[in-house]
Amino acid sequence: MAAVVVAALAAVVYGVAWGRPGPEGATAGEPALTAPQTASSGSAGSVSGVAGEAGAGNVAGAAGAANAAGAASGAATAGGAAPSSDSGGGYRFAVVSAESEALYRVREEVAGIPLPVDAVGRTNEVSGTVVFDAQGRVVRELSVARVNLNSLRSDESRRDNFVRQNTLQTSRYPEAVLVPTEVRGLPWPLPQEGSAAVTITGDLTIRDVTRCVEWTGTATFEPGAMRIEARTEFTFADFSLQQPRVPLVLSVEDLIRLEADIRFQLVDAEG
Repeated sequence: MAAVVVAALAAVVYGVAWGRPGPEGATAGEPALTAPQTASSGSAGSVSGVAGEAGAGNVAGAAGAANAAGAASGAATAGGAAPSSDSGGGYRFAVVSAESEALYRVREEVAGIPLPVDAVGRTNEVSGTVVFDAQGRVVRELSVARVNLNSLRSDESRRDNFVRQNTLQTSRYPEAVLVPTEVRGLPWPLPQEGSAAVTITGDLTIRDVTRCVEWTGTATFEPGAMRIEARTEFTFADFSLQQPRVPLVLSVEDLIRLEADIRFQLVDAEG
């Protein structure tokens, strides 16, 4: 979710530049969570728009889908006192959409642009919940992250339309969905500060294709919350997506990179 959410999740696929890429385009070349006293469940939605970019860079991000959850039992604690459920319960986290983002990134060569650029699509319309059991394992039946693919935006509206209508077919498949199955490297009990390198495994569905995808990134902890920044990559063919071919685009790299930056809020400590 945040390694999930993420996603996010998602947002998850790429659209070709029908016009000259915008100026943002990238040129190629933490102590333990304290459980709240009241139990409430929540999920938040939102991941955000897309930006095709020319110029250097990586964007910290999201996609995606984003989403990251699950935990390896017995991993080293990242500092601070760990919360303990006396009755052995687990934890439920909800995605904070307003503080999360998912994006896709695809390298392309465009007529009239001397160097390859990254077409980038972003959204903050990511929603979801991740549940951990008392041993820090993801409860997959209760965990899911969703990305609204219709909300992906870049600097070129014609690209966005092409992505929605042709690549993603969002009228039939409006969401990308990630079901996290395992998070390796997550300290348990969860600390209230510090960070840890994590690897998130989950089942990602784009259109009518579901594949097991591995995300790598970092979890950062704070009291009652955590943020997961993670990324993954795959080819167009992996999800039966047609690689775009249009006159203005000289070539499109056969690699889709997803990035997710997801904040999770603790909404329930189950005891």
